[in-house]
Amino acid sequence: MLKVKFQQLHSTLVDSVNAANIIKIVDFLFEKGVLGHQDVSALQRHNRSKQQWRALLMLLRGSDNPEAFVQLYRAIRNEPHLQRLADRIDEFKLPGKCEASRFVTTSLLCGPPHRRTHYAL
Repeated sequence: MLKVKFQQLHSTLVDSVNAANIIKIVDFLFEKGVLGHQDVSALQRHNRSKQQWRALLMLLRGSDNPEAFVQLYRAIRNEPHLQRLADRIDEFKLPGKCEASRFVTTSLLCGPPHRRTHYAL
């Protein structure tokens, strides 16, 4: 679901990240094993930060790594200048995906959990 959030927030993401943040995010993803040497080299070929950021998002979308978008979220959350973007990701609700799902318990996927009332039977 986090992958879908990033897809639906694509324009917001592209407009929110600058070159300095992209370098830190790429370094973080490389350290976590999400990106390899060839991936980093390919990303460095892009001249503009928006092109580089788009290329990174597309690379992660095609990745077989199940942790790719979790690590991307962590990289964004770790950057002080990107806190508003991280909050936007947290607050974004996927239509019909998270409301009333008793199996989704993490705010990482669906935003802050709602208070539940338990009734005695």
